[in-house]
Amino acid sequence: MLACGPFADITVSIVTYNSQDVIGDCLKSLPEGVAVRVFDNASSDGTVELIHSQFPAVQLVASDENVGFGCGHNANLEQIATPYSLVLNPDCFLNATALTEMVSILRGHANVALVGPGDGETAVQTDSYQDMETGEPNPHHVEQLSGHCLLMRMSAFDEIGFFDPNLFLFYEDTDLCTKARLSGHILVQAPNTGVTHLIGQSTPTTRKTTNARDFHLGWSEAYYRCKYRGDSARSIELFRAAFKHFRKAFVRLLRLSPKTVESLFRIRGVIDYAVSGPSPSAVQELAEAGGVSDARKAA
Repeated sequence: MLACGPFADITVSIVTYNSQDVIGDCLKSLPEGVAVRVFDNASSDGTVELIHSQFPAVQLVASDENVGFGCGHNANLEQIATPYSLVLNPDCFLNATALTEMVSILRGHANVALVGPGDGETAVQTDSYQDMETGEPNPHHVEQLSGHCLLMRMSAFDEIGFFDPNLFLFYEDTDLCTKARLSGHILVQAPNTGVTHLIGQSTPTTRKTTNARDFHLGWSEAYYRCKYRGDSARSIELFRAAFKHFRKAFVRLLRLSPKTVESLFRIRGVIDYAVSGPSPSAVQELAEAGGVSDARKAA
């Protein structure tokens, strides 16, 4: 799909996994003329067929294996030539002005690398961000943005890299934002951007996928905690991660909560990372469990 019109400098990147129920509405919410790339993580529910039949202009890559959220987006981003890219979940829908408001910030301020949506009630004009150039405090500067909707300046990430391929599920956006900030880039939240996110509805869930999701939440948390700390702090960070989930598991067990299982799988993920470190084992386990590429339910 060749981009044209006011969004010719943007390409949308979407990663799907059994997202048939939501991907159609997501694609319909995008403004006319914007280029779209979809990387499908071996869906079996008709996602690929739906995109082929109803959205033939979309550039679609149908993978024969589930490579995860970050690697799926990396496959898209490495092929994108436009100055900006919108990383979007398949269960997100934009309103008519969302992309216009977000991209105006990147176009007007070269030191901003990432823009995410906000929920402000008043539209923010581009000149509200003029103090970015002076270094003065700005209430819209943030340390973290959610990966369900991220507008990226491609030149910034061509230099520092895209999503960490070691992260199969969870903390991909947290890591990306941290890497951008440490490289001197600014992150901005743009209020009143009208992005609806149906949290956790991009893929169907089963007991296996829920267990796999919790395992990866623990694994990815441990990995992220250790990544930006020296070797001397590794044991401390792993202890903190494990203790947090052990404490939650104990409280849930006392209450006879069925969510105790969630905590146990998160503990297992922390232990797996502590024993094996970054390795293919985490990815293999999720794939064998029939896991998801994007399960962003609140922890």
